[in-house]
Amino acid sequence: MKNISIKKYFIVNPIIFCLGIVAATAISCQNEMQEKEGAVFRYNEPGGISSLDPAYSRNLENIWAVNQIFDGLVALDSNLKPQPLMAASWSMNDKKDRYSFKLRSGVFFHEDACFKQGTRAVNASDVVYSFNRIADAKTASPGRWVLDLVARNEDESLNITVHSSDSLTLYLKQSAPQFLSLLAMQYCTIVPKEAIDYYGEDFRSHPVGTGPFKIFIWEEGNKLVLHKNPRYYLKDANGNSLPYLDAIAVSFIKDQSAALMAMQRGDFDFMSGLDAASKHRVLTPKGELAPEFAEDFNAIKTPFLKTDYLGFRLGLDSVLDNPQVRRALSMAINREDLVAFVLNGLGTAAKTGFVPPVLWSQSFNAEELSYQPEKAKAIVESLPQLKKHPIVISTPAMAMEVCEFVQKAWSNIGLNVSIEVLPSSHHREQVSGGQIALFRKSWIADYPDPENFLSLFRSDLIIPKGPNYFFYNNPEFDVLYELSNIATGEEREQLLWDMQRIVNQELPLIPLFHDDIFQLKRKEVKHLKTDAMNVLDLTRVQIVN
Repeated sequence: MKNISIKKYFIVNPIIFCLGIVAATAISCQNEMQEKEGAVFRYNEPGGISSLDPAYSRNLENIWAVNQIFDGLVALDSNLKPQPLMAASWSMNDKKDRYSFKLRSGVFFHEDACFKQGTRAVNASDVVYSFNRIADAKTASPGRWVLDLVARNEDESLNITVHSSDSLTLYLKQSAPQFLSLLAMQYCTIVPKEAIDYYGEDFRSHPVGTGPFKIFIWEEGNKLVLHKNPRYYLKDANGNSLPYLDAIAVSFIKDQSAALMAMQRGDFDFMSGLDAASKHRVLTPKGELAPEFAEDFNAIKTPFLKTDYLGFRLGLDSVLDNPQVRRALSMAINREDLVAFVLNGLGTAAKTGFVPPVLWSQSFNAEELSYQPEKAKAIVESLPQLKKHPIVISTPAMAMEVCEFVQKAWSNIGLNVSIEVLPSSHHREQVSGGQIALFRKSWIADYPDPENFLSLFRSDLIIPKGPNYFFYNNPEFDVLYELSNIATGEEREQLLWDMQRIVNQELPLIPLFHDDIFQLKRKEVKHLKTDAMNVLDLTRVQIVN
């Protein structure tokens, strides 16, 4: 694989070019194991990027790009635990409703025309400005809810006290053990007021942050190029400046099969996710790399904080409103086979509940989610109205294989099942409007805490107020949720598990599986790590021969 330089290509004299080849051959052995000079990390983003403003980092495509350009007070480590980033340290009171931060020194914004002196150091007022910007309804940030826990002043600004240029305190409305994880979201990264004033709405394409890379060019739908931030404040264990890469180049090929072919040609260093057609090319039935990919590529597989499920809009279908019926439907599904044969092993059967098992410190079992086809048949036989009742699964086309597997499982216990395929946007609108009785959907964690999954079942978050698409209402669940907000440690985890136990018994949804993150990288790419949040961090990535 050839070196990729960030320098512009140029035409040379043929004789000089030939002499260059001789010279390059003489030193090739010496340089074979050295890091590439001018190393550019290249990947494809089939979904496109709609904004580089962290206020709108709602989807993974935007989050990945924003994460290279902006930093926040804290970041999650590989174990999903908050660690200092722009904050040198923090402290909290016993009640966990007051968080104080001390900022790291020597952190500068990217050099930009918005600054009179070219750049400046970050201070505590920048944190206050950035957080208030997200919380302001005028910004219309989809991440506004992230700061709902912060108390408000009389003028509706956030209750934050600046003690000095490098220290501040945030005051919360209530205890919030998950608050640091919320601050690790890209919504909460720090932006300079000067850049917002200077660029206005165009800040989305002229981002100015403190991250390891800065904007060079963005031709929307064609190419995004980021260059190394030479003033980045983090260093490696040996005192070397980060990042190691000189640039990042993002392409936007929508056809994943075409993108996969481009990667085989050497056009990309990295690819994330596989569509159905590519999955069967890249992976064997056992979930291993196919021989044509194993020589040049490594596969990265990591549990993803994502749950695919079948949801019930309670109150629309009297038969499906019966918990016994929902229990029979759940027990009829062999989740292990679903993962093995439909997903090529890229996932984990949802046998413990809606919350991915990686978020629990101990293991739990749930009988309602175990494969018990005979018991499911017995329930169907005891409910004559169920055998006659037409069951319709609504899904976007991308989940058709999963729904066909479920359809066959339910047909095997004597049910009349059909599948309704809707365009993704129409399906999303219908589910959000509470108009579909049985639908296939998924939930991806905003932050790594069981509470983020279980909050879907809060009665005060029934749509349109929140993501409770099921119209589920259980007072006992709501009480446990409130108690979990003031508990800590093992006590809090037990409360959260008790909440999941209630959901498992009543089954307003049927959890199917928890996805695995699947990434393909060239073997020259080193130190690329992935966590269960699937946030791309290229700060320490190297490309070596």
